[in-house]
Amino acid sequence: MLRKIKRRYTIPIFIVLCIGMWGWVNITRTVPATQTLKEVVTLGEDIPLDTINKNRFESLDQYIEKPFVLKGVIELISLDESYNLVLVLKDGIRASCKFQKDQNKIMSMFHTGDTIQVKGIYKGALDYLVLQNCIRDNDK
Repeated sequence: MLRKIKRRYTIPIFIVLCIGMWGWVNITRTVPATQTLKEVVTLGEDIPLDTINKNRFESLDQYIEKPFVLKGVIELISLDESYNLVLVLKDGIRASCKFQKDQNKIMSMFHTGDTIQVKGIYKGALDYLVLQNCIRDNDK
């Protein structure tokens, strides 16, 4: 009887342990600061904006999790714990940039209609490009 109970719980306990270990690894993983990333893809230079279909961004799938630099006009600003901007690039392409918290003081100086260049990690696209861990890029 005791042997049947042990066998019955072995697989579920193993699965729970594996899920727990996977979660611990992902939670404790550190993300490098965007400021330190050197190999970046610049929209408009490395990838011409006219080659990107405004509503279909499949051509950019190879760049997911890579640092992007882009320049656009601020269309919308929101603030929860950190700033989130919606930028309009050339050809009407939009990008959402969620900034790092340490950028709050810098970003508080910007207003709708200002032009800004940002660097962030490309996460994919919906009807717009999605960038996370953004910083103001003034290298160029």
